[in-house]
Amino acid sequence: MKIIFEKDNKFEKLFQKIVDDKSINISNNIDKKVNKILNLVRFNGDKALVDLTNKYDKSNINKNALLVSKTLINKFASDINTDVLNSFKIAIKRVKRFHKKQYPKNYKIKEKGIDISLRWKPIDSAGLYIPGGKASYPSSLIMNIVPAQIAGVKRIVVVTPGYKNTFSPYTMALLKLLNINEVYRIGGAQAIGALAFGTKTIKPVDKIFGPGNAYVSSAKKQVF
Repeated sequence: MKIIFEKDNKFEKLFQKIVDDKSINISNNIDKKVNKILNLVRFNGDKALVDLTNKYDKSNINKNALLVSKTLINKFASDINTDVLNSFKIAIKRVKRFHKKQYPKNYKIKEKGIDISLRWKPIDSAGLYIPGGKASYPSSLIMNIVPAQIAGVKRIVVVTPGYKNTFSPYTMALLKLLNINEVYRIGGAQAIGALAFGTKTIKPVDKIFGPGNAYVSSAKKQVF
């Protein structure tokens, strides 16, 4: 154990070094664990997703249950406070209004027989990570799905963990409200791996968005 004293002239420098070293060690440890998880998903596909989901999310599913059914969405979506849902509807309208202002315009310049143009085109598919389980943030659905819909992304895929086989009613209600049908009950680094590499059940996407913990962030960095 290293002991440093506040009255030491080099206290701040020594203390900062301890903090930095600890941060690096934690980061390196997470990166190694995440790399192992990503390789499991990359080479074992659906089997790895099922095993990891059952392990970390305390679930009991098979590969046929990876896709969240409409029945399951409706079941959890029914258990909501309508006042809260109405607030979400207002938020959706405001977020739509904001992002429509960002929509870029195509243009063409003709000069001396030469045509120069700029054309904006949406990506074909986007994978959106939505935190769930112990820390559920339904608002992240709005902030990720609405811009993708406005941009014209054809395939929007949502991954969200269902801790102990339960989901946030508001997450499910928003998925229904925003008409998202491709939803998978997976989270963590394994969800990012599935979106990046693809499996028999889940086709890979062009780009991954959405907030997550240190493991999710590390996974996004590594697959990038």
